[in-house]
Amino acid sequence: MKENKPSKKSVYKPPKNRDIFSSDVYKTRSKRAKSKIVKTADGGVDLSSMSRRAGKKKRNVKLIVTNVLLSILFAFSTIATVGMSLVDSDLLKKNEIDQKEEGTFEDLVVSTHENVSYFLIVGTDLSQNLTDIIMVACYDLDNNSMNILQIPRDTFIGIDTPTAKVNAVYGNPRKGESKIKALIRCINYKFGLPIDHYVTVTIPGFRKIIDAMGGVEMYLDRKYTVEDSRPMDKGGSAVNITIGPGNVILKGYEAEGFVRHRNSYAKGDMGRVEAQRRFYAALAKKMTSISFSQVTEILTTGINEISTDLTLGQLLGYAEKAHKLDLSQVNIMAVPGQAGTYKPQGGYSRSYYSVHKQQLADMLNDYFRPYEDTVITVDELGIEEIHNREQQNHIEDGGSLDEFIETE
Repeated sequence: MKENKPSKKSVYKPPKNRDIFSSDVYKTRSKRAKSKIVKTADGGVDLSSMSRRAGKKKRNVKLIVTNVLLSILFAFSTIATVGMSLVDSDLLKKNEIDQKEEGTFEDLVVSTHENVSYFLIVGTDLSQNLTDIIMVACYDLDNNSMNILQIPRDTFIGIDTPTAKVNAVYGNPRKGESKIKALIRCINYKFGLPIDHYVTVTIPGFRKIIDAMGGVEMYLDRKYTVEDSRPMDKGGSAVNITIGPGNVILKGYEAEGFVRHRNSYAKGDMGRVEAQRRFYAALAKKMTSISFSQVTEILTTGINEISTDLTLGQLLGYAEKAHKLDLSQVNIMAVPGQAGTYKPQGGYSRSYYSVHKQQLADMLNDYFRPYEDTVITVDELGIEEIHNREQQNHIEDGGSLDEFIETE
């Protein structure tokens, strides 16, 4: 793995505001010890404030959202600059962060460091209650590098969540709590990571985006039998399809089947996490050939399946910075741990992914929290380690995205 670690000698001062790409209007989100918790409002335009403007302007800003979303998701923003000229725009209506909560909950934690932003990236299933993909991207704008943490969907998170798996947190918030904030709080307090912004994409949205891009070329070393879930959109049942071997161009439904597939992997969900890395790398490579007309098609077919709290000012700011991001400067790694059948105290016997807390703490300190004056300890991680005997990590070591681009 190429080490995108900021120099420990660098001094990061807590920012006067967290919204590094907006103007001078700011609101406090919440506070807790040693964390500056800030919610921002764009000094020019608020994403939730202009939903009644003309449809043309709304489509323009959604184009920018799509550009930057793909840049963040797959760490290569060749197309981000396409949207830079579309500044006369309305804003995206879908923003779960602004949903009012009824009750008292833990504060949301954001980064205290200027020019370091953390993105929660979520892919939901057809029910939009389970999260098949959960990633946290730490974007260091000063060093123009990114580290991405994959969180396996079967990660044991505690018996207060149905199934006790992290993929059920989003769909099972506490009474009065919003779904996205429930997941953000889980990441804040179980994994010790701040979250500044979020992006969610539905399965139909994922398919539409891939199709609008003309598919994604990958090299598959064998034949895969995966599910085509399109019939489920209309109440039917998924059907099996085969893809590979060799060089293939995955259409939207085939790409969905590949990134969700796990049955043929000896390591099950762990094999899926490793396969997803290869797909992200192939998708990032594909983005180098994206044209403006294709971006427009993405806009018209997939944007309604995306939710984000990013404002116009933030979108443009990140796009300007991210277009220089190189795949060799993007590391992707997974939460260290092991899979197995466990029966946690007070819970049910199920197949879980149990974290290795010491290795997780080391990874967080080295790649995701090197900006802090103090290191996070095992005792400060709120997640529980449930295995009886630690085994070798079940997910292969990570690396930079360019290392995962496979050829025949």
